[in-house]
Amino acid sequence: MHGYGAIVDGNTKGQNSIDMKKCFLMLALLTAIIKVKAQQRVDCIVYNAHIFSYQTLSEQAQALAIHQGKIIALGTSEDLLKTFHPIEKINLNGQYVYPSWTDAHGHFMGLGLVALQPNLRAAQSIQEIIERCVKSQKENHLKFIKAWGWNQENFKLKQLPNNLLLNQYFPQIPVFLKRVDGHAALVNDIALKMAGISDTSLRYGDLIQKVNGKLTGLVFDAAADAVEHCLDQVDRQTQISALLTAQKICFENGIAMVHDAGIDLNTLHLIDSLQSIDMLKIRINAMLYLTDTSFAFLNKSGAIHQHKLHVNGFKLIVDGSLGSRGACLHKPYSDQSNWYGTFLQSPSSISSWVRKVSNSPFQLSAHAIGDSANAFVLSSYRSNLIDKQNRRWRIEHAQVLDSTLFGYFNSQSILPSVQPIHAYTDHEWAISRLGANRIKYAYAYKQMLDNAAKILIGTDFPVEHPHPLKNYWAAIGQFDAHASTDSIHYLTPQQALLGMTSWPAYAAFLENELGDLSPGKWADFVVYKTHILDVSAQKLPELNPSSLFISGSKVK
Repeated sequence: MHGYGAIVDGNTKGQNSIDMKKCFLMLALLTAIIKVKAQQRVDCIVYNAHIFSYQTLSEQAQALAIHQGKIIALGTSEDLLKTFHPIEKINLNGQYVYPSWTDAHGHFMGLGLVALQPNLRAAQSIQEIIERCVKSQKENHLKFIKAWGWNQENFKLKQLPNNLLLNQYFPQIPVFLKRVDGHAALVNDIALKMAGISDTSLRYGDLIQKVNGKLTGLVFDAAADAVEHCLDQVDRQTQISALLTAQKICFENGIAMVHDAGIDLNTLHLIDSLQSIDMLKIRINAMLYLTDTSFAFLNKSGAIHQHKLHVNGFKLIVDGSLGSRGACLHKPYSDQSNWYGTFLQSPSSISSWVRKVSNSPFQLSAHAIGDSANAFVLSSYRSNLIDKQNRRWRIEHAQVLDSTLFGYFNSQSILPSVQPIHAYTDHEWAISRLGANRIKYAYAYKQMLDNAAKILIGTDFPVEHPHPLKNYWAAIGQFDAHASTDSIHYLTPQQALLGMTSWPAYAAFLENELGDLSPGKWADFVVYKTHILDVSAQKLPELNPSSLFISGSKVK
């Protein structure tokens, strides 16, 4: 009995021990469940990072919590990991986080198409251009040749080329070679014939260059567009490839949003369809080329505000470019007597469009480079917006102004949209176009900002490479050995950084959704291994991001 009783007593004690362990386990599990419930569930916590604000130029946090694509909290890594229960944790191992870049003026489809064509940017002569075209034609058996990027300023004599060699090497297939600024092209005779342009053509006037009454093959703006239109139209698959290529290039450079400075309705619909199936993840704020058709479309549909696609206005092209001498100036070009450049449509047509858009709810962005073009548009803007607030209309480029024009800018009605990288790439020859007096008020970004309170910064890609930090480098005057702190041309580092983040969001009426890393805004951020404000000026144009996130999802 004793032995049996001992055994029973021992089993009872053992059972009690097991029950106690179960109780402790259940209690621990219950505690964990209660703790998790006490923690807010989120999709992701990014931690162990240096998260910077451009509003203060200082570190604002070490971690951020993301849910449904938006930032819900910033703080220390320890606090956020205690407070939230994330599905995913991303340890950035001490890297640096900034608001993602916005390129406030680019040509998205153009960037992709140019990447698929022979690149003539570095060509040093017309012979080198021919060699690249011959190579491309042999490799690809092309029915026609389109290429981009030549610049006569890279040639030994710095003279505009003619098409004599093009005709010699390509007598039977059309050739269309666009200048780097996109406002001029060199074409062969067969391409001119296809467009119905001959020695006796009057339709395009000064937009066709002639020497001794004979065509040289140089065509500008509308005449160049007419020739390009006669070539085989880009097929749908090539357009898709171009858009995806452009997205890849932007993501490689940390760009999450592009203000597309002029697209047609077909491109708009294609972008929309690719975004709807998540092939295109980049944000696009699109300006429709201003035509009767595009105005009727947007007037009927209303402004488009989707997650990643925004369309709220139009692009109006007023004059040409400075490099091609198409920018419209008050006085003749310093290096071409009796030539002022030209308006690309009549002043009465420009005034009519400005008036029509001002009576609609939409934005207007006008391409104006020369001082005459800027004066006309700014005056027209002011007279039509005098009783209208918060329109946020834009002057794209605003490259050459005179001292009387800066006062037209203000952040409620008229914003300057500029490309500082042009100041760098143009600086060796711009003075020859403008002369010593006019150059003083060209590329005067600081003077514009002093009046507007905000300035929008883009690269005009594919005219320039879409590298944000090279553009930043140019905006703060690092290429100019004579730059001074009281210069009317260059921005402070903080101003330049805001011009590529917060201020473009404001221009797109998206300041409550994008532009900085605040709770409630989309989690769009770029990551670098090095603090960009600690990088030497010489290395800034070479610095590339390690990753990019849009709506909390990694895209690079």
